[in-house]
Amino acid sequence: MAKNKDVKRVIILDGKNSESRNKKGNMDSAGNAKGITSDTETDPGYIDALTGAALQKIAEFENDPGDGSPYETIAGNGAGRSAKVRKKKRSTKTKLLLFLAVSVVVLIAAVIGSVKTVKNNFRTPVRIYEEYLNKPEYTGEELSRAYANHVADKQFDRLRELLGANEDYKASLDSSLLKSRELYRDNCERYGDDFHYTVSIDGMEKLDSIQAAALQTELNGILNDIDASGMVESADPALKDAVHNVTRTLKTPGITRGYRVFCTQRVTGSKEDGPVSGKQEYTEIIVVRLNGRWIMWDGIYDILKMFY
Repeated sequence: MAKNKDVKRVIILDGKNSESRNKKGNMDSAGNAKGITSDTETDPGYIDALTGAALQKIAEFENDPGDGSPYETIAGNGAGRSAKVRKKKRSTKTKLLLFLAVSVVVLIAAVIGSVKTVKNNFRTPVRIYEEYLNKPEYTGEELSRAYANHVADKQFDRLRELLGANEDYKASLDSSLLKSRELYRDNCERYGDDFHYTVSIDGMEKLDSIQAAALQTELNGILNDIDASGMVESADPALKDAVHNVTRTLKTPGITRGYRVFCTQRVTGSKEDGPVSGKQEYTEIIVVRLNGRWIMWDGIYDILKMFY
């Protein structure tokens, strides 16, 4: 579905007006301003520095000569007592090394984990939406793949594979490509060839369990309709199974969290007579965590419409 890039469809769950919504969003974002406005990935150099420092510490323990003697001599007690003291000192040193080694592993795992997940948080769907506002062309499949943010990747890939030779499917790809080009040309005429959209996050409000459950109920209704559709029922067994695999995957565990994300959307550009003053509008985007991936709620319809 080609989106009107100037008007964002918004789902309001509780009927709050924009003014109360903005006040609430600003209050919620007050303590989270840095986390909301920053999308910086962890610096790999920082990881190297942490790892290097920890390994150096281990090396210091390994090569520590102490007082130059492998064990303490205890006068009048013979070699047997000396061996016991030596064993005790080595045991303590081994424990320290083991502790440091485990600490390094945990540290590296934590830092690398943060790098891998930095593009999978509640900001991710907003960034994907912003990216596609500025794309000169794209097909419905490309859009749905991006909006899905790796939800049910294998299941959707299998479905795309089976539909690849379908004439109706290929026609829908061609149609969506033409629509995206037309939309891009319209924006160029309005704002100039160098137009650019930005979507900044002003605040957010967490959905409560009832609201999240309501969205899951709505999603399940859509998925049940797909399963019962005539197209699916009349499809060959492989395609039918592929559709059912997608719908089953999206139902469990389903939506576990969600946010109202309050945004300011701007577009700027320039024409022959000078800069075009940026158009600005406030919008609300519902984002949900579906099967471990953050996606835009409106994007669910673009994801599923591509196939049915």
